Amino acid sequence: MKPWQQRSLSAAIGVLPMMVGFGTMAMAQNYSATVEARVDVCDGGFDGQAQGNHSCQFPSGNRYQGPLENGRRQGWGLFIYRDGTRCEGTFQQDELTGRGACQFSNGDRYEGQFQHNLRQGQGMALYANGTRCEGQFAADVVTGFGSCVYPSGNRYEGEFVAGMRQGWGSFTYSHNGSKCSGPFINDQLNGNGLCLMIKWRSYEGAFANGQWQGVGTYIFADGQRQTTQWAMGRVATPVVEAKRLPKGKPTARRSRLARGSGLAGQ
Repeated sequence: MKPWQQRSLSAAIGVLPMMVGFGTMAMAQNYSATVEARVDVCDGGFDGQAQGNHSCQFPSGNRYQGPLENGRRQGWGLFIYRDGTRCEGTFQQDELTGRGACQFSNGDRYEGQFQHNLRQGQGMALYANGTRCEGQFAADVVTGFGSCVYPSGNRYEGEFVAGMRQGWGSFTYSHNGSKCSGPFINDQLNGNGLCLMIKWRSYEGAFANGQWQGVGTYIFADGQRQTTQWAMGRVATPVVEAKRLPKGKPTARRSRLARGSGLAGQ
């Protein structure tokens, strides 16, 4: 599982338990004794329905601090799970909806928009391994346009679908500054794309699983172009087409082509 495809927030939050107790006495919520045997305890006054700011303890070990309205979480509050996960934000009808933030027990953190306890809308996720992703979230994962910076310093900016790099995007490598752009499928550059490298060199052509694969053109800093067949980032066949320098003299740069420069990785 990729860092930006972390477990569903709803799995950590679950469906936030509805308020079924208040004060030091049970609060009637139309639960029969055979159906609802638990009693959740909250501090504060009692007028038949919980109102105002309270601190509540649930039998599960979860806790809530914040405003209640008619026995439901409503307004800015803090929910603390028994595993140590803490979510703070705007609650509507018992659900985290609107602006908020969660600090998970595994070290992950999310700040941004929520809807029905799910990360939904603009947000930022910082994972325990150092990966940082910003952009549009839907159903708890990055979906739409966004960007991720990885522990290696590499960076992706572009489209995501269900937490995966999917669609048009650009990947920048921190160790050499190379930037590759094109269509991403299943997290990798697949199809026709372009890589811009240091010293004005570039590659334009086919990619497969993030590597130069198929027919592609390597362009040297002096403008010399060589089109050939590539396999896993290396020259697979003799040069298909070459545009030589004046007088057709080969250069030292050309000999380096055979070593390959295909890029892949996170």
